[in-house]
Amino acid sequence: MKKTIIFIILTLLTVAPDLVLGQANANAYADRFLNKEMQLIAKPSSKKGWIDLNTDRTFDPINLFADHAKAFGLTDEDQMRVRKVLNDDLGFTHYRFYQYNKGVRVEGAEYITHVNKEGQVYCANGKMVSGLNMTAIPALSEEAALAKVLEMVGADRYMWEDTFWVSNLKNKTGNPDTSYFPKGELVWSKGEASVPWEPENFRLAWKFDISSASPMKEQRIIIDAATGASINTIPLESNCDPTTVSTIFNGTRAIATDTFTYFSNPWYRMQDDCQTATIHVRDWNSSTTTSNPVDIISLDNTWSGNNPRFGGTALWSAKRAYAYFLNEHSRASWDDADGAMDIYINAVFLNSAGNTYTDNASMSATGGTMKVGLGSSGTLENSWSTLDMISHEYAHAVTSASANLVYQGESGALNESFSDIFGEMSEAYTFGGCDYLVGEERTNGAIRSLSDPNSKNDPDTYGGVHWASTSGGDNGGVHTNSGVQNYWFHLLANGGSGTNDNGDAYSVSGIGRLPARDISYRSLTTYLISSDQYADAREGAIRAATDLYGSCSNEEIQTGKAWYAVGVGTGLALYDHVICGTVNTGIRQGINSVVGGGGCSNDASPTVGNVIYKAGTSFTFKPGFTATASGTRSFVTQMDPCSFAAW
Repeated sequence: MKKTIIFIILTLLTVAPDLVLGQANANAYADRFLNKEMQLIAKPSSKKGWIDLNTDRTFDPINLFADHAKAFGLTDEDQMRVRKVLNDDLGFTHYRFYQYNKGVRVEGAEYITHVNKEGQVYCANGKMVSGLNMTAIPALSEEAALAKVLEMVGADRYMWEDTFWVSNLKNKTGNPDTSYFPKGELVWSKGEASVPWEPENFRLAWKFDISSASPMKEQRIIIDAATGASINTIPLESNCDPTTVSTIFNGTRAIATDTFTYFSNPWYRMQDDCQTATIHVRDWNSSTTTSNPVDIISLDNTWSGNNPRFGGTALWSAKRAYAYFLNEHSRASWDDADGAMDIYINAVFLNSAGNTYTDNASMSATGGTMKVGLGSSGTLENSWSTLDMISHEYAHAVTSASANLVYQGESGALNESFSDIFGEMSEAYTFGGCDYLVGEERTNGAIRSLSDPNSKNDPDTYGGVHWASTSGGDNGGVHTNSGVQNYWFHLLANGGSGTNDNGDAYSVSGIGRLPARDISYRSLTTYLISSDQYADAREGAIRAATDLYGSCSNEEIQTGKAWYAVGVGTGLALYDHVICGTVNTGIRQGINSVVGGGGCSNDASPTVGNVIYKAGTSFTFKPGFTATASGTRSFVTQMDPCSFAAW
């Protein structure tokens, strides 16, 4: 069905009694990023990075950027290359692109074009940079750059030098030619995620993924291709905080093991290959230098003692995470390609000061390697193998294989939060409910709370109390600042009201755990890209809710209201909205009607930028109502897209 979109541009307008206004010139409204070429293809509700395409035109999802290069600020030296095509369960198709300039990839610059089930390209979102104008010839060769990187790392031994890890990688991938040896990639890099997306902030750089065996650590290091100076270091393991071992306290649980021949006798080892994706658990043996983790074995397939119980708990928990994503999201293992999972218990970790510790668990961003610590108390009751925490680590691999959110700053906080969310949802899938506490079964108790982040010294409001500096420790507060999206999810699922740290009153009607988790999963796997921030997570979630439940549905409205509650974006307005006086900049949608005037003594006018109202039925302006535009700021009403009725 073709929809009718009606724009009303008001510049010092006085409206007659009970008049319902008709169509006006949409091109009168333009946000700063909306150049004249962009205005031809995008709706006026679009904003930088989140573009709603005009649905009365036809676009090619693969050639959108080539066909409309000027609209996106691209030159002949820029190229958008398709990286991945995803067909989802709703019949939508999504094309993920990388941006290249002079043949060199722009780190973190990605865009997605979205095609609905009717075959219409309806929106595009992402980040790109315009105006790069530097030489793409590195002063440092790849070999010289790698030598500088290895000098920075200073490991005793690297995985490509270790026979265990070399053999492990070849067996896991089935590729005899694969290697951990780092291959350099030439990129345009601006460094940390918080650095603005301006061309002057980018430098030609070498990027290497370094896997060391002693100490055990995986990290991405980016250095200046001219000077060799460090630009950024990003961990490729997503660490978490202490939790408990829930399955140890939940009675006997079924696991599957594998038979093999050991000294001419049949033995059993802790490996589950009953499904296509194998899960294999080994003992890391509490060492940072162990090069040969050992299988946990049994002669008669009975498992008692600390290590068998520890390994069995991790195996069962990982299998439940696998089952959750498979059965609830139709995802075939963490990579959606039946990827194997290797788990190592009794793992030891290295902190930034070079000290070892065991209160941790991690997941390799390069895929399929999970490490689980016993904990400093040395007791199973404080190990890191609870169901929600193993599922948390498993979800990190899901994120790495989809949005690949950089583990730093706001994108890293979102990475952690999605793992907390799906850790709890895996727990709910298994037990029929969850408590929204991360690792609560441990003797030491929960380390994070989705229902009350402040109770664990985490923020429940963006930039509010307990918010950590995004340029500080913990990779820019990735564990702490995860509390904002965690609380958003809890409000969306369960509802709540109050006043946030910004002084904004909010009221959210919960839509239930299952719709909330489906919105989160679709946002993560369909819309988000590696460099996305909290504002992008809001956009992705609202769009996911629209896809799943319909435009202006209650689920979409509550999704937006929950983000407003945690200090991200403006709220989606209630039905029958009344305009009176100064109107805050932003978009209000899901409105049944808008009523202005009445007893208002002030004009309705934008405070900073454009004001956009999306209504479902009508805009009614009462006698005496006036609206004022100022400079480039406009007051816009838009019949889109709740109802297609014309007046």
